[in-house]
Amino acid sequence: MNNSVNISINLDSNFYDNFVKPVVERFSLREPLTPRCNSESETLRSFTRLKLLRTGSMARWGDQLLPITGKHFDILLKLAQRPGKIVIDQDLYALIDSEFHKDPLLRQYIKNIRKTFPSPYNDHSHPEGIIKTRKMEGYYLNLSPDRVEMV
Repeated sequence: MNNSVNISINLDSNFYDNFVKPVVERFSLREPLTPRCNSESETLRSFTRLKLLRTGSMARWGDQLLPITGKHFDILLKLAQRPGKIVIDQDLYALIDSEFHKDPLLRQYIKNIRKTFPSPYNDHSHPEGIIKTRKMEGYYLNLSPDRVEMV
């Protein structure tokens, strides 16, 4: 039995970008939609890059040094290896030393990583939030591959 329904509605792009697109991303089982650059803040954001230095465990957001070290850096690096694509929870659990309570620990690590980014990038509910959550699946870095540099 096929339960899918196709609905076509003409909406302005702001309504689509601010409401429809996040809902579709949250409830669909496919990869996140690629962001469209249609506002001044997104244009400015497009010049900001995430740079990760693996040997020194250092992270930079544009010209700002981010205070990320240890497991936080390892998790950010794992997400940065697949920007825009979902990294499942089990892959991230492998980076956590604890045998128990891995899910709450991972959520706390992600929360702390988000806090190191400037606003609005540190807000997971904001369209420009750096790390997005895919409920019951994992997390993804909300950047295009050309905006992530690992050295």
